Amino acid sequence: MHSSEIPRVTIVYASLLPAEEVPLFHACPGGTVFRVVLPGSPISCNACRWASIVDTTGLELKQLSLDRLGFLAISRPNVLLVDGPEPLSTSWPEIADLHQRAKEASRNSIEFSVIASMGLVDADRLEEAHNAGYRGVLFEYLLHIEKIANVSRIINALKKAYEVFDVVEILVPLGEPRRTKHVVYGLAENYPEAAIHIIAREGNEDAAYSIAEEVREKKNANVYPHPEESFTLTDTVCVKCGAVIVERKPWGIRVQARRNMDGRAICSSCGRVNRVLSCKTFLRRALHREIVVY
Repeated sequence: MHSSEIPRVTIVYASLLPAEEVPLFHACPGGTVFRVVLPGSPISCNACRWASIVDTTGLELKQLSLDRLGFLAISRPNVLLVDGPEPLSTSWPEIADLHQRAKEASRNSIEFSVIASMGLVDADRLEEAHNAGYRGVLFEYLLHIEKIANVSRIINALKKAYEVFDVVEILVPLGEPRRTKHVVYGLAENYPEAAIHIIAREGNEDAAYSIAEEVREKKNANVYPHPEESFTLTDTVCVKCGAVIVERKPWGIRVQARRNMDGRAICSSCGRVNRVLSCKTFLRRALHREIVVY
């Protein structure tokens, strides 16, 4: 194969970090994530996580050659996260086989792959990603803070993602607190097994804590304030009986539930299978910040 034929993915950077810091609370709790950040977006968002890279002008982009992922055999991450504003729109199909190549390069330490989305894609593309091996979605929900023309597409995309993928992690940027609380309640009602993360802006952390605490008290919903440093609200509970199935403490993360053959958590109290994948990792590794590797 000529060098020009070697599959490559255009990226901003690639890194290693704990799953809880992404945040990916239901995709291999306590595990390590190999994160690949891709540039570009179908919209010019103002408040999304990647607002600074939706326009690639002036960005120093890199070419990640898919035949040079050997470092994954040393770092041994548990999860692949293909992140960025909307990789399913801007970087498909070049990332279609990234899951399988990363899994092989890591010598099968990567057990689970997640794709990021803002819902700006059709249901068929979500199906394609699932068929390519991506089993989770990190869904950035922006309808309460961004002016997006096709609202119904985003709502339908989230419904489809919840139907198709094993794990759905929903990121809700904290906007006006009352409106954000209404959004979080609605998401917890419609997607009870999703992880819902309230992404606080600096100085607004108390509002994120209050909303998360209120929703968790009234529902067996897994709502997490982010960034989370005090470990006061981060246990994952069974959506049926409320028993703790993933315990998070400053000294480590432990899966309290049993696991089925697929790695999902089975509540030890009521026997309910929850859409939480524990992989083979039970305690946080000694990785405390994001480390750029490419």
